[in-house]
Amino acid sequence: MARDGQVAVLPSVERHCAESCERLRDRFLFAVLHDSGCRIGEALGLRHEDIAPAERDISIVRRANDNGARSKSTASRTLPVSGELLRLYADYLHGEYGDLGSDYVFVNRHRLRPALVAAQRGHPDAARRRPDRGGLQTVGPCPGHSPT
Repeated sequence: MARDGQVAVLPSVERHCAESCERLRDRFLFAVLHDSGCRIGEALGLRHEDIAPAERDISIVRRANDNGARSKSTASRTLPVSGELLRLYADYLHGEYGDLGSDYVFVNRHRLRPALVAAQRGHPDAARRRPDRGGLQTVGPCPGHSPT
Protein backbone atom coordinates (compact mmCIF):
# COMPACT_ATOMS: atom_id res chain seq x y z
CA MET A 1 0.00 0.00 0.00
CA ALA A 2 1.12 3.49 -0.76
CA ARG A 3 0.44 6.46 1.48
CA ASP A 4 -3.12 7.35 2.49
CA GLY A 5 -4.52 3.97 1.49
CA GLN A 6 -3.72 4.36 -2.19
CA VAL A 7 -2.74 1.20 -4.02
CA ALA A 8 0.77 1.23 -5.44
CA VAL A 9 1.27 -0.17 -8.94
CA LEU A 10 4.19 -2.52 -9.27
CA PRO A 11 6.71 -1.79 -12.04
CA SER A 12 5.97 -5.20 -13.60
CA VAL A 13 2.27 -4.29 -13.85
CA GLU A 14 3.11 -0.91 -15.41
CA ARG A 15 5.39 -2.63 -17.91
CA HIS A 16 2.69 -5.21 -18.70
CA CYS A 17 0.11 -2.46 -19.30
CA ALA A 18 2.44 -0.51 -21.57
CA GLU A 19 3.40 -3.60 -23.55
CA SER A 20 -0.29 -4.51 -23.98
CA CYS A 21 -1.04 -1.24 -25.76
CA GLU A 22 -1.65 -1.47 -29.47
CA ARG A 23 -1.33 2.27 -30.05
CA LEU A 24 1.85 4.26 -29.61
CA ARG A 25 -0.29 7.02 -28.08
CA ASP A 26 -1.38 4.73 -25.25
CA ARG A 27 2.12 3.36 -24.72
CA PHE A 28 3.48 6.91 -24.62
CA LEU A 29 0.80 7.93 -22.11
CA PHE A 30 1.80 5.10 -19.76
CA ALA A 31 5.44 6.05 -20.21
CA VAL A 32 4.78 9.73 -19.40
CA LEU A 33 2.91 8.78 -16.22
CA HIS A 34 5.63 6.38 -15.12
CA ASP A 35 8.68 8.40 -16.13
CA SER A 36 7.57 11.85 -14.96
CA GLY A 37 5.24 10.96 -12.10
CA CYS A 38 2.63 13.44 -13.32
CA ARG A 39 -1.09 12.89 -12.86
CA ILE A 40 -3.34 11.63 -15.68
CA GLY A 41 -5.09 15.02 -16.02
CA GLU A 42 -1.73 16.73 -16.30
CA ALA A 43 -0.58 14.27 -18.96
CA LEU A 44 -3.77 14.62 -21.02
CA GLY A 45 -3.37 18.40 -20.92
CA LEU A 46 0.18 18.31 -22.32
CA ARG A 47 0.87 20.34 -25.41
CA HIS A 48 3.83 19.94 -27.73
CA GLU A 49 5.32 23.20 -26.45
CA ASP A 50 5.46 21.62 -22.96
CA ILE A 51 7.96 18.97 -24.08
CA ALA A 52 11.58 20.13 -24.27
CA PRO A 53 13.71 17.31 -25.73
CA ALA A 54 16.98 19.28 -25.55
CA GLU A 55 16.47 19.98 -21.84
CA ARG A 56 15.03 16.47 -21.26
CA ASP A 57 12.02 17.73 -19.37
CA ILE A 58 8.30 18.41 -19.60
CA SER A 59 6.45 21.39 -18.18
CA ILE A 60 3.19 20.96 -16.32
CA VAL A 61 1.18 24.12 -16.84
CA ARG A 62 -2.21 24.87 -15.29
CA ARG A 63 -4.48 26.13 -18.05
CA ALA A 64 -7.95 25.69 -19.50
CA ASN A 65 -7.93 22.72 -21.87
CA ASP A 66 -10.52 21.87 -24.52
CA ASN A 67 -10.69 18.30 -23.23
CA GLY A 68 -11.34 19.25 -19.59
CA ALA A 69 -7.94 17.97 -18.42
CA ARG A 70 -6.38 20.01 -15.66
CA SER A 71 -3.54 20.16 -13.23
CA LYS A 72 -4.49 20.03 -9.56
CA SER A 73 -1.41 22.03 -8.72
CA THR A 74 -1.77 25.80 -8.84
CA ALA A 75 1.89 26.30 -9.72
CA SER A 76 3.57 25.28 -12.96
CA ARG A 77 6.49 22.92 -12.63
CA THR A 78 9.13 21.26 -14.76
CA LEU A 79 9.75 17.53 -14.52
CA PRO A 80 12.86 15.71 -15.77
CA VAL A 81 12.26 12.84 -18.21
CA SER A 82 14.42 10.13 -19.70
CA GLY A 83 15.91 9.95 -23.17
CA GLU A 84 13.92 6.74 -23.65
CA LEU A 85 10.66 8.66 -23.09
CA LEU A 86 11.72 11.30 -25.61
CA ARG A 87 12.55 8.59 -28.19
CA LEU A 88 9.07 7.12 -27.65
CA TYR A 89 7.63 10.64 -28.16
CA ALA A 90 9.50 10.90 -31.48
CA ASP A 91 8.25 7.44 -32.52
CA TYR A 92 4.68 8.46 -31.63
CA LEU A 93 4.94 11.70 -33.60
CA HIS A 94 6.37 10.07 -36.71
CA GLY A 95 4.59 6.72 -36.59
CA GLU A 96 1.09 7.59 -35.46
CA TYR A 97 0.45 11.29 -34.82
CA GLY A 98 1.47 12.39 -38.29
CA ASP A 99 0.34 15.78 -39.55
CA LEU A 100 -2.69 16.31 -37.32
CA GLY A 101 -1.61 19.84 -36.45
CA SER A 102 -3.10 19.88 -32.94
CA ASP A 103 -1.43 21.67 -30.03
CA TYR A 104 -2.25 18.68 -27.80
CA VAL A 105 0.10 15.72 -27.47
CA PHE A 106 -2.62 13.15 -26.76
CA VAL A 107 -5.19 13.33 -29.54
CA ASN A 108 -7.90 10.88 -30.49
CA ARG A 109 -7.00 10.43 -34.17
CA HIS A 110 -10.32 8.81 -34.97
CA ARG A 111 -12.33 11.80 -33.76
CA LEU A 112 -9.61 14.40 -34.39
CA ARG A 113 -9.87 16.02 -30.97
CA PRO A 114 -7.83 16.03 -27.77
CA ALA A 115 -8.04 12.80 -25.78
CA LEU A 116 -10.89 13.23 -23.34
CA VAL A 117 -10.58 13.29 -19.61
CA ALA A 118 -12.97 10.34 -19.46
CA ALA A 119 -9.80 8.30 -19.83
CA GLN A 120 -9.04 9.37 -16.24
CA ARG A 121 -11.94 7.44 -14.81
CA GLY A 122 -10.05 4.25 -14.25
CA HIS A 123 -7.28 4.37 -16.77
CA PRO A 124 -5.78 2.16 -18.26
CA ASP A 125 -8.31 2.80 -21.01
CA ALA A 126 -5.96 0.93 -23.31
CA ALA A 127 -6.20 -2.25 -21.24
CA ARG A 128 -10.00 -1.99 -21.16
CA ARG A 129 -10.04 -1.68 -24.94
CA ARG A 130 -8.42 -5.10 -25.23
CA PRO A 131 -8.92 -6.94 -21.92
CA ASP A 132 -7.70 -10.17 -23.50
CA ARG A 133 -4.30 -8.51 -24.04
CA GLY A 134 -4.12 -6.41 -20.90
CA GLY A 135 -5.21 -9.15 -18.56
CA LEU A 136 -6.45 -6.57 -16.05
CA GLN A 137 -9.79 -5.97 -14.42
CA THR A 138 -11.05 -2.43 -14.16
CA VAL A 139 -11.61 -1.20 -10.63
CA GLY A 140 -12.76 2.13 -9.27
CA PRO A 141 -10.45 4.92 -8.13
CA CYS A 142 -8.04 4.22 -5.32
CA PRO A 143 -9.41 4.95 -1.84
CA GLY A 144 -8.44 8.43 -0.73
CA HIS A 145 -7.79 9.58 -4.29
CA SER A 146 -10.28 11.91 -5.92
CA PRO A 147 -11.10 11.15 -9.57
CA THR A 148 -11.06 14.85 -10.50
